[in-house]
Order: sequence, then structure tokens, then C-alpha cells
Amino acid sequence: MLYKDWIKRWFLFIFFIPFLVIVNYLVDPYEIYMNDFFNLEKTKQAKKIRLSKIEHIKIIKPKVLVMGTSRVENGFDPKHKYFEDSGYNFGLSGASMYEISKSFEFIVNQIQPKKVLLVLDWIMFNSYNQVRVKDFNEYFNKDFNKYKYLISSDMTGESFVTILDNFKNKKSSYLDNGQLKHDSKANDILKHGGQKNVMIKEEAFYYKKYTVQNNYGDTKRDAFLDFEDLLNFAFSKDIQLEIIFGPSHIRQWEAFSYYHDYNLLLNWKKKVVLTVDRLSHKYNKKSFNIVDFSIYNKYTSEKIPSKKEELMKYYWEGSHYRNSLGQLVLDFLYGDIYDKELGVVLTKKNIDEHLKKLLLDRKKYIDSKEYKFKINGYLKLLK
Repeated sequence: MLYKDWIKRWFLFIFFIPFLVIVNYLVDPYEIYMNDFFNLEKTKQAKKIRLSKIEHIKIIKPKVLVMGTSRVENGFDPKHKYFEDSGYNFGLSGASMYEISKSFEFIVNQIQPKKVLLVLDWIMFNSYNQVRVKDFNEYFNKDFNKYKYLISSDMTGESFVTILDNFKNKKSSYLDNGQLKHDSKANDILKHGGQKNVMIKEEAFYYKKYTVQNNYGDTKRDAFLDFEDLLNFAFSKDIQLEIIFGPSHIRQWEAFSYYHDYNLLLNWKKKVVLTVDRLSHKYNKKSFNIVDFSIYNKYTSEKIPSKKEELMKYYWEGSHYRNSLGQLVLDFLYGDIYDKELGVVLTKKNIDEHLKKLLLDRKKYIDSKEYKFKINGYLKLLK
């Protein structure tokens, strides 16, 4: 009897494992095999979004890309004419400068894009983790085998969750061009009490966990080394690179100031500009265009609605701006509009004056003491 039981289990194992492999491949919950056999909504794509977007790049071969953090995922639509009908949104949630630099080099070697828009965030240079996922570096190896996940228990679980989600008519958060769907955050905002409530909660802790020396918290590596690697590669490969500071809400910088010195932010911007200028001279080439949209104006100071059911036109919260504001930024870069309030082109010559103006504008647009008072009040309620 024991012998027969062992035979049954052995046969069950032989047939069960291939069955799970086939299910995982056909369902493809992370959309890394580009398999659309069942035309399923990939509701778990975010679990492996770094790998998923790399695999998308190989197939789509876009000529123009935008790269950055989740702010990019939310705010920049590759359908805009800036992308010349061949664009892709390579925004990665919580991406470090290291991850962006490694991805940039891989993408350039794979498809030689015509133009790349790089959206810089302070958190990219000061994230706690140099890499967000453990196997990130493996994705770029020549012998990397993406099919190893087919026997993963994690993928098996996500495959069955994906099937159930589709029966419940749940939708994927991502569009085919890599951007998050334009209304992706609306339900969560309303669910958590409206934008005013969400903003104060997030801002109270947002910058507390980040470093301040432009290095990664875990490895202590200088993030500017990775930024320079990206720039060196772009100059050497003649890639048309455009660099911007994204248009986060002015409350975001008060959240920064709550835990850190506001001048650290300004010094970081200056270092970015000077680094690009220095390397342009090294290669004897024209400097890359740099535009600061992280300034004080009618867009970035948009009033927060008092009613929880109302949504802001340009923002989800202080950090993430909506597609509507991203469209204006792309219009500006494309040359369709020139609103002096929207952005400022930066160079080595004007960076000091620009930073002085930011300090003056800050006093005009927001009451820092009042902001700190509200944050302190919220934190006291939690105690």
C-alpha cells in the first residue's frame, strides 16, 4: 500500500508541476512573457514592474522615453507629440538613481532611442535602498532567464489572484505605454477622506526615512556617481537627453523642510546643473537642456479642495502630479506654449540667481510656520 501511495504522489507531482508552469505562462500575471492568450487584465503587474517594463522595451522599441519615479508614471503620457508617435513611460515606483542609470544604459544598448526625458527627484539620490528588488541587477545579464519564475510559488499565487480579479472585473493599473491610468488614484483618494486628508497624512512622514547626503541608505554609495555614469553614457552615445525637475506641489518642499534643511534641496539642484555642465565640457559637446518645473507658480500652488469628494486639477497629493499637469510640461518642452510661470531653463550662469528667487518666492506663496503648525498638530493626534 505504501508503494502504491508513493506512485500516486509521484505521478501527481509529475503532472501537477507542468500544469502550474503552463498556467503561469498563459496567465502571465506580471506581463513579462508578453503573452495575451486569455486577454487578461494584468492586475498584479506592479509586483514585477521593473522587469515588465524592460521586456516591453525590447518588443516596442520606442524612439522616445521618459524615465523617473512613480511621479513620472502618473504624470507623463507617451501619446503626447513630444514622443513622436513612438514613446514609452519608463517610470519606476521608488526608483533610485542607480536603477535609472542601469536601466538607461541597457535601453540605449538595446534600442538606441532618439531622445530620453529624465525627470529628476531628490528621493532618487537619497533613497534608502540602492535597488528596490533583490534580483534587479540580474535583469541586465546576458544569461538572465525570465522563465525561472514559472516554477515560483509567488507567481503561481499571483496567477490565480489575477484570474479571480478578472472574474471580478478588476482592471490593470497600467496602460500599454507604461503609464499608470490617468484616474488610477482617484478611488484611493476618495476612500481615504479626500485630498486634504491624504496630503497631510503623507507629508507628515514623507521625508523622514530618506538620507540627506545624496547617497543610498543601505550601501552608502554616492548617487551622483550613478548620475555621472548616465551622463557619460548619454554623451558618448550621442543620445538627446533632456533633464527636468518635476512640478511637485509646493507643500512637498515644506514637507522636506519639516525634517531637513530647505537649502539641501537647493544645493542638490545646483549640483545637478554643475555636473551636467562639467561633463559637457569633458566631451566638448553642447550641454543637455535642463528645466526646473519645481518652482512656485499658479500650478504648483494649486489650492486644496475643502470637500473630500472634489479632486484637484493638477495633483493627487503633494508628491504626485496628474496627467493634466504633465501635459502642460510636455507642451512647454515641445515648444507649443511658453508660460513663464511654468518652468525655468537652467544653466551654470543663471543657477545662483534662480535659487535666490526660489527663496523669495517661497515666502510669497506659502506660510512655512503655519504649515509646520498643522503637521505638528496632526502628529500630536497620533500619539
